[in-house]
Amino acid sequence: MMKPASHAALANDPALAGRTDPVMTRDSITLRDARSSDLHSANKLIAAAIDTWQLANRVKRISLPLYRYHQDDLRDMQLVVADSDDDEILGIAALEQAYASDRFDGLQTSVLHGIYVAPNLHRSGVGSGLLEKIENMARSNGSEVLLVKARPEAISFFCERGFRQLSTRDSSRDYPYRFYKILADFDPDRF
Repeated sequence: MMKPASHAALANDPALAGRTDPVMTRDSITLRDARSSDLHSANKLIAAAIDTWQLANRVKRISLPLYRYHQDDLRDMQLVVADSDDDEILGIAALEQAYASDRFDGLQTSVLHGIYVAPNLHRSGVGSGLLEKIENMARSNGSEVLLVKARPEAISFFCERGFRQLSTRDSSRDYPYRFYKILADFDPDRF
Protein backbone atom coordinates (compact mmCIF):
# COMPACT_ATOMS: atom_id res chain seq x y z
CA MET A 1 0.00 0.00 0.00
CA MET A 2 1.09 3.60 -0.43
CA LYS A 3 2.99 5.21 2.40
CA PRO A 4 1.11 7.93 4.30
CA ALA A 5 1.92 11.55 3.60
CA SER A 6 3.92 13.31 6.26
CA HIS A 7 2.08 15.35 8.86
CA ALA A 8 3.87 18.43 7.51
CA ALA A 9 2.54 17.78 4.00
CA LEU A 10 -0.99 17.46 5.32
CA ALA A 11 -0.61 20.58 7.43
CA ASN A 12 -0.05 22.55 4.22
CA ASP A 13 -3.65 21.77 3.26
CA PRO A 14 -5.92 22.50 6.22
CA ALA A 15 -8.92 20.91 4.48
CA LEU A 16 -7.12 17.58 4.22
CA ALA A 17 -5.46 17.84 7.61
CA GLY A 18 -8.84 18.21 9.26
CA ARG A 19 -10.27 15.07 7.72
CA THR A 20 -7.45 12.58 7.98
CA ASP A 21 -8.10 11.31 11.47
CA PRO A 22 -6.22 7.99 11.63
CA VAL A 23 -8.78 6.52 14.07
CA MET A 24 -11.54 6.81 11.45
CA THR A 25 -13.13 3.41 10.85
CA ARG A 26 -15.33 1.91 8.16
CA ASP A 27 -18.29 2.18 10.51
CA SER A 28 -18.01 5.97 10.64
CA ILE A 29 -18.08 6.58 6.87
CA THR A 30 -20.87 6.79 4.33
CA LEU A 31 -20.50 5.64 0.73
CA ARG A 32 -22.62 7.56 -1.77
CA ASP A 33 -22.73 8.69 -5.37
CA ALA A 34 -20.50 11.68 -6.03
CA ARG A 35 -22.11 15.05 -6.69
CA SER A 36 -20.85 18.08 -8.58
CA SER A 37 -20.22 19.81 -5.28
CA ASP A 38 -17.80 16.98 -4.30
CA LEU A 39 -15.41 17.41 -7.23
CA HIS A 40 -13.23 20.18 -5.79
CA SER A 41 -12.66 18.33 -2.50
CA ALA A 42 -12.24 15.00 -4.26
CA ASN A 43 -9.59 16.44 -6.59
CA LYS A 44 -7.68 17.90 -3.63
CA LEU A 45 -7.76 14.47 -2.02
CA ILE A 46 -6.51 12.87 -5.27
CA ALA A 47 -3.61 15.35 -5.35
CA ALA A 48 -2.69 14.44 -1.76
CA ALA A 49 -2.85 10.73 -2.59
CA ILE A 50 -0.70 11.15 -5.70
CA ASP A 51 1.79 13.10 -3.63
CA THR A 52 2.50 9.88 -1.68
CA TRP A 53 3.36 7.92 -4.85
CA GLN A 54 6.97 6.95 -5.32
CA LEU A 55 7.51 9.10 -8.40
CA ALA A 56 9.60 12.14 -9.20
CA ASN A 57 7.83 15.39 -8.30
CA ARG A 58 7.95 16.51 -11.94
CA VAL A 59 6.14 13.33 -13.03
CA LYS A 60 3.49 13.84 -10.34
CA ARG A 61 2.97 17.46 -11.41
CA ILE A 62 2.69 16.60 -15.10
CA SER A 63 0.37 13.64 -14.60
CA LEU A 64 -1.95 15.10 -11.94
CA PRO A 65 -4.38 16.70 -14.44
CA LEU A 66 -5.01 13.25 -15.94
CA TYR A 67 -6.28 11.93 -12.61
CA ARG A 68 -8.67 14.77 -11.76
CA TYR A 69 -12.40 14.26 -12.17
CA HIS A 70 -14.63 16.78 -13.93
CA GLN A 71 -18.33 17.41 -14.36
CA ASP A 72 -18.44 15.26 -17.52
CA ASP A 73 -17.04 12.32 -15.56
CA LEU A 74 -20.20 12.29 -13.44
CA ARG A 75 -22.11 11.52 -16.63
CA ASP A 76 -19.62 9.08 -18.18
CA MET A 77 -18.55 7.14 -15.06
CA GLN A 78 -19.99 6.02 -11.78
CA LEU A 79 -18.18 7.93 -9.04
CA VAL A 80 -18.54 7.01 -5.39
CA VAL A 81 -17.25 9.00 -2.45
CA ALA A 82 -16.61 8.02 1.13
CA ASP A 83 -17.47 10.79 3.51
CA SER A 84 -17.55 11.30 7.22
CA ASP A 85 -20.44 12.34 9.40
CA ASP A 86 -19.60 15.96 8.60
CA ASP A 87 -19.67 15.40 4.79
CA GLU A 88 -15.92 15.65 4.25
CA ILE A 89 -14.55 13.54 1.43
CA LEU A 90 -12.30 10.74 2.72
CA GLY A 91 -12.01 8.75 -0.49
CA ILE A 92 -13.26 8.44 -4.04
CA ALA A 93 -13.51 5.63 -6.57
CA ALA A 94 -14.66 5.56 -10.19
CA LEU A 95 -16.09 2.79 -12.35
CA GLU A 96 -16.54 2.70 -16.10
CA GLN A 97 -17.40 0.13 -18.73
CA ALA A 98 -14.39 -1.31 -20.55
CA TYR A 99 -13.85 -0.54 -24.21
CA ALA A 100 -14.38 -3.54 -26.46
CA SER A 101 -10.59 -3.87 -26.88
CA ASP A 102 -10.15 -4.12 -23.09
CA ARG A 103 -12.76 -6.79 -22.45
CA PHE A 104 -11.48 -9.75 -20.51
CA ASP A 105 -11.83 -13.03 -22.40
CA GLY A 106 -14.95 -11.72 -24.18
CA LEU A 107 -16.81 -11.20 -20.89
CA GLN A 108 -18.76 -8.12 -19.87
CA THR A 109 -16.03 -6.05 -18.20
CA SER A 110 -15.86 -2.94 -16.02
CA VAL A 111 -12.75 -0.92 -15.18
CA LEU A 112 -11.93 0.52 -11.80
CA HIS A 113 -10.72 3.85 -13.13
CA GLY A 114 -9.33 5.02 -9.82
CA ILE A 115 -9.53 4.60 -6.07
CA TYR A 116 -8.03 7.23 -3.77
CA VAL A 117 -8.07 7.54 0.00
CA ALA A 118 -6.85 10.37 2.22
CA PRO A 119 -3.22 9.47 2.99
CA ASN A 120 -3.64 9.21 6.77
CA LEU A 121 -6.61 6.87 6.32
CA HIS A 122 -4.77 4.12 4.47
CA ARG A 123 -5.42 0.74 6.11
CA SER A 124 -8.49 2.07 7.93
CA GLY A 125 -11.05 0.27 5.76
CA VAL A 126 -12.04 3.25 3.63
CA GLY A 127 -10.43 1.81 0.49
CA SER A 128 -11.87 -1.65 1.14
CA GLY A 129 -15.33 -0.17 1.55
CA LEU A 130 -15.00 1.78 -1.70
CA LEU A 131 -13.77 -1.32 -3.53
CA GLU A 132 -16.67 -3.44 -2.23
CA LYS A 133 -19.13 -0.76 -3.38
CA ILE A 134 -17.49 -0.62 -6.83
CA GLU A 135 -17.60 -4.42 -7.17
CA ASN A 136 -21.32 -4.43 -6.29
CA MET A 137 -21.99 -1.63 -8.78
CA ALA A 138 -20.13 -3.53 -11.51
CA ARG A 139 -22.17 -6.67 -10.79
CA SER A 140 -25.38 -4.62 -10.90
CA ASN A 141 -24.31 -3.29 -14.31
CA GLY A 142 -23.99 -6.87 -15.57
CA SER A 143 -20.20 -6.98 -15.48
CA GLU A 144 -18.58 -10.34 -14.99
CA VAL A 145 -15.02 -9.04 -14.56
CA LEU A 146 -13.45 -6.00 -12.91
CA LEU A 147 -10.11 -4.72 -14.25
CA VAL A 148 -7.71 -2.27 -12.62
CA LYS A 149 -4.33 -0.76 -13.46
CA ALA A 150 -2.72 -0.52 -10.04
CA ARG A 151 0.15 1.52 -8.75
CA PRO A 152 3.03 -0.69 -7.59
CA GLU A 153 2.40 0.45 -4.01
CA ALA A 154 -1.19 -0.87 -4.21
CA ILE A 155 -0.46 -4.37 -5.53
CA SER A 156 -0.87 -6.03 -2.14
CA PHE A 157 -4.17 -4.18 -1.57
CA PHE A 158 -5.68 -5.72 -4.69
CA CYS A 159 -4.12 -9.17 -4.25
CA GLU A 160 -5.46 -9.38 -0.69
CA ARG A 161 -8.94 -8.72 -2.09
CA GLY A 162 -8.93 -11.52 -4.65
CA PHE A 163 -7.49 -9.81 -7.72
CA ARG A 164 -5.09 -11.69 -9.98
CA GLN A 165 -2.37 -10.14 -12.09
CA LEU A 166 -2.72 -10.25 -15.85
CA SER A 167 0.27 -11.42 -17.79
CA THR A 168 2.05 -8.87 -19.93
CA ARG A 169 1.80 -9.79 -23.59
CA ASP A 170 3.67 -6.81 -25.02
CA SER A 171 6.03 -5.13 -22.54
CA SER A 172 6.42 -2.12 -24.83
CA ARG A 173 2.66 -1.47 -24.73
CA ASP A 174 1.04 -3.19 -21.74
CA TYR A 175 1.04 -1.60 -18.31
CA PRO A 176 2.75 -4.20 -16.09
CA TYR A 177 0.46 -3.91 -13.03
CA ARG A 178 -2.91 -4.88 -14.49
CA PHE A 179 -5.21 -6.95 -12.31
CA TYR A 180 -8.60 -8.59 -12.70
CA LYS A 181 -11.25 -10.08 -10.49
CA ILE A 182 -13.97 -12.43 -11.68
CA LEU A 183 -17.32 -11.16 -10.35
CA ALA A 184 -19.53 -13.97 -11.66
CA ASP A 185 -19.51 -17.71 -11.02
CA PHE A 186 -17.41 -19.50 -13.62
CA ASP A 187 -15.47 -22.69 -13.88
CA PRO A 188 -12.15 -21.79 -12.15
CA ASP A 189 -10.20 -23.85 -14.70
CA ARG A 190 -11.41 -21.51 -17.44
CA PHE A 191 -8.96 -18.86 -16.28
